[in-house]
Amino acid sequence: MKMSVRLTLLSTFLPALFLAGCDRAAVDTPEYPVDAFLETTAYVGALFSPDKSTLLVSSNETGIFNLYALPVDGSEAEPLTRSTTEAYRTVRETGA
Repeated sequence: MKMSVRLTLLSTFLPALFLAGCDRAAVDTPEYPVDAFLETTAYVGALFSPDKSTLLVSSNETGIFNLYALPVDGSEAEPLTRSTTEAYRTVRETGA
């Protein structure tokens, strides 16, 4: 049997074997209403401005991802886009 097939089988079945021995009744997993997840706001893709005074972030605060300038001093974020149909996300530039 080739090494990649063995690794695939091992990575597939080893977690299943481990979980089979767990006592599922002993795990107390909290349940949350779906509203708790729908009411969250995500901030992703933080990039500093050249003077390090603001972060460029994408946020779904309005229900769709838009771009914001987020001051590092904690003051209110300034919306840079106000789309209601197109999502905008930050992109990190690669290179030197």
